[in-house]
Amino acid sequence: MSADPSAPRVRVVIDANVLVAALIRTDGWTAQELSRSDVEWLAPAFLADELKEHSTEYAEKAGCTRRQWARRVASVMRHVRIVPADEVMAAARDARVRMVESLDPDDAPYVATLVAAGAQFLWTRDKLLLDTLPGIAVSVVPRT
Repeated sequence: MSADPSAPRVRVVIDANVLVAALIRTDGWTAQELSRSDVEWLAPAFLADELKEHSTEYAEKAGCTRRQWARRVASVMRHVRIVPADEVMAAARDARVRMVESLDPDDAPYVATLVAAGAQFLWTRDKLLLDTLPGIAVSVVPRT
């Protein structure tokens, strides 16, 4: 069943661990979720750099070459809108971002991306985020 193209799409920030899981297991549930047409997938600008920086490690985990990994990344990233770093930085003063930053500074950019993009959800498997931002940080993106 496909989504109504005129219906508003839910906006979801995807964190690195979820995206890497989809790239490693391209036939898995996480990868299948990324094909949803009812979702606008979003990510902070640094995520593409992180995927490139760790490409050898991730390609090994995926059982593919670095070139194949790069193709996987490019294919998936066509479905993800990158939120520019300046917009993410501008959202850093939001109370939710500051709260998360005090707990784990590495997670704050994802929350800032959510704020900057006006996203409804942050798709993560990070227990701290799930516990700190219930209903916003989700391990399963709700169906619209």
